[in-house]
Amino acid sequence: MKTLRPYQTRALDSALADLERHDSTLIVLATGMGKTVVFARMAATWDRGNVLILVHRKELAYQAREKLTSELGYAPSIEMAQEGVDVECLWQGGVPIIGSVQTMVNDKRLEKFRSTPFGLVIVDEAHHAVAASYGKVLNYFRELNANLKVVGVTATPDRTDEVALGLVFQSCPFRMGIKEAIDDGWLVPVEQEYIVVEDLDFSGIAVNRSGPDKGDLKASELESVLIQEGPLHGMVGPMIEKVGQRQCLVFTAGVAQAHLTASILNRHREGCAVAIDGETDPQQRKEVVASYCAGSIQYLLNFGVFVEGFDAPPTSVVAMGRPTKSRALYEQMLGRGTRPLPGVVDGPATAELRRAAIAASAKPNLLVLDFVGNSEHKLISTLDVLGGKFDVEVRELAAQDLRKKGGDPLKALERAKARFALLNEQNRRREIKAQVAYQGQRVDPFGHESPGMVSTTRGGASDAQIAFLVNLGVEHATATGFGGRQASTVIEKLKAERCTVKQRAILQRYGENPDVPFAVAKQIIDEIAGAGWKPRTREE
Repeated sequence: MKTLRPYQTRALDSALADLERHDSTLIVLATGMGKTVVFARMAATWDRGNVLILVHRKELAYQAREKLTSELGYAPSIEMAQEGVDVECLWQGGVPIIGSVQTMVNDKRLEKFRSTPFGLVIVDEAHHAVAASYGKVLNYFRELNANLKVVGVTATPDRTDEVALGLVFQSCPFRMGIKEAIDDGWLVPVEQEYIVVEDLDFSGIAVNRSGPDKGDLKASELESVLIQEGPLHGMVGPMIEKVGQRQCLVFTAGVAQAHLTASILNRHREGCAVAIDGETDPQQRKEVVASYCAGSIQYLLNFGVFVEGFDAPPTSVVAMGRPTKSRALYEQMLGRGTRPLPGVVDGPATAELRRAAIAASAKPNLLVLDFVGNSEHKLISTLDVLGGKFDVEVRELAAQDLRKKGGDPLKALERAKARFALLNEQNRRREIKAQVAYQGQRVDPFGHESPGMVSTTRGGASDAQIAFLVNLGVEHATATGFGGRQASTVIEKLKAERCTVKQRAILQRYGENPDVPFAVAKQIIDEIAGAGWKPRTREE
């Protein structure tokens, strides 16, 4: 068995402890932190019945089998397409199998396991678990075994369509995001560079209003912009200059863009780039990935193929050849390049030593290239992934900083935080001057009224504005430093990005995603209230 890292042990132990109190639980581990290793150990050591590992892609099935083989000493069976499990081997209990949800949802496949129900179901990439197909499988095995336990593992618990995983999982005892993993020396630090492409214009692209990609840009319209000759060359030229000799993984908005970009890259240096898509022959894909990892191919381009389950530590540049409004999708793409080189961080005993080992390695950081054009959309960047605890104004200042000179997003956020505090202090001082209380004496010129003193304060945020800002998560000291117009501007910006503290509590109570804008939260709460304060029912 592989020796678990300390955080993997904590994740495993905390999930098992929660299963003593709940029927289901969720582990959140940033991409590159080895969540497959965690659930493989759980499956290998589970002693309360057989184990089903549910995956939604064949690559994830084979990846899970590889990890489980090292834990079990033998390769577990896979229930997927033409591959099947011999149910006779399940009578002994404690046997892990791997099944694709597309196969397991079939009524005949489910019936096959009626006589040997599972004691544990592990859902890989659990952000997909709200889909009806997963619900059908889980509910079927719950009916067979009232004591069934369900564990989900994911790197990105938030979904673009705003459906909450709280509908499937009762608890989340362990969470380690990408920023915490970088700080602790398990993942490489990130460098961000924005590349302005004059011919790029995303402003007219529509947003999906339903489905799993709800809230994100429509891929077909996005690709129609990105496959034009001007944007293609405007992206490839700077990409070659910035990438240098490093291995670069490129994400695109469609198949045509992937292949056209590869073609242009190969005009600059023949054989340096290969594009992969969902129709690529599996054996060819395997060979291409191996060549990329070995360094004989420098640019690997893909559309939707390597967002999940792709492990290529040599990747030291990720080029976002497609913009997105989905933080989860962006983080998945970013995470494909955050792994350190093999063996670099497994020896050092402290975070400081691990960070030093990464800095001294052949991959000291990950460079993320974002291509910027004209857009009315709020597009996701590294600042949204790494700067979740920073106010929106701080992230905007950091984005301005990075657009000018690039660099480390976390350092840019800290600089922006200090700058924002300074601006607040300057504004506060200006407001002090503007708000000086004045005293006036009203006098009846004819002497029929006694003199009276009047005291008035002018300017500054109102009490209502301050209260609203605080409810939106702004510190009281910061809120009171805003002028009236400034407070109004900040409120509108924050409402477009988050809900209030009170709304968040209500959404969480009813199993809804709390990370939604103010207006969306209000709409959801109105629906819940209209239904007699009962959780909303959903369809996939």
